[in-house]
Amino acid sequence: METSAVLVDVQGRERRAQLHLTTVGRSAARARHVWAVVTQQVLAHEARPPLTAAQVRILSLLAEGSSDGEIATSLRLSRQAVDHHLSRLRDILGSATRPSLVARAYVFGILSPRAWPLRSATASHPLSST
Repeated sequence: METSAVLVDVQGRERRAQLHLTTVGRSAARARHVWAVVTQQVLAHEARPPLTAAQVRILSLLAEGSSDGEIATSLRLSRQAVDHHLSRLRDILGSATRPSLVARAYVFGILSPRAWPLRSATASHPLSST
């Protein structure tokens, strides 16, 4: 079985890891041990900043290459609201450009690099605030 985990170090930085789990020493209907092998991990990074569901969706649409107008239409927002969200995202993620916003979203684990079409990496995460 494969699963993923979020490991947190003593400084509060997160590291995402892909794990492969296997049972060892089955007896009757129960496994005696479970072994976990890390098959992939990303570099440690700061804890994910809190984002609203709308901000995560805007990042997803931004990563797909949508323009501000397309984002506004898709989310039924005004262009000014999209501009406001993008400005807030630039502040929160510390990014000055659209490509760097998308890159930071991947670094923070907000977007999942192995999913297409793009989706939030944290949508089903138990620590997700969205």
